[in-house]
Amino acid sequence: MTELMLSSRPDVHVTGLDFSPAMLAQAKKRLGARPGLELVLGDAMALPFDSGSFDGAIISFALRNTADYRKVLEEMARVTRMGGPVCCIDSFVPESAIVRPFYQIYFSLLMPLLGGGRKKRKEYCWLCQSTKEYIRPEALRLLMAECALLDAETDRFMFGSCVSLCTYKEGKYR
Repeated sequence: MTELMLSSRPDVHVTGLDFSPAMLAQAKKRLGARPGLELVLGDAMALPFDSGSFDGAIISFALRNTADYRKVLEEMARVTRMGGPVCCIDSFVPESAIVRPFYQIYFSLLMPLLGGGRKKRKEYCWLCQSTKEYIRPEALRLLMAECALLDAETDRFMFGSCVSLCTYKEGKYR
């Protein structure tokens, strides 16, 4: 997501955050030194930024890896200015009864084999399991509303296996 933001909007400053020094090292290696990019070591449940210090916030493919979804969303809302967008993009189990069986075969059997091979199969199996245990998009939309993140727009991709929920922090400056 950071690379997409930097390439599509060179006029914005992007701050990427991760709790893992190894992930930040990979990001630095992949992205290099770019103007408008800052990579920060930190915890999404206790963001090391002042309230209202960002125009918007995005979490992509990471919320389900946190211990407290509400706390992360509250922190994202806290650091976003009033009326600013707050978005969550992640993997979900498709809601369609027609698509779900094909998705389950692909995600639980084929993807670990094709994507992970022998060495990384365990990681891909974990990805499948964590997605099954993750909150559903509608429940996430309601949780966002409870965190003063309003007017959620939901976009589904890849037959509903990837969902983007974009909201706005309650306030009049949207």
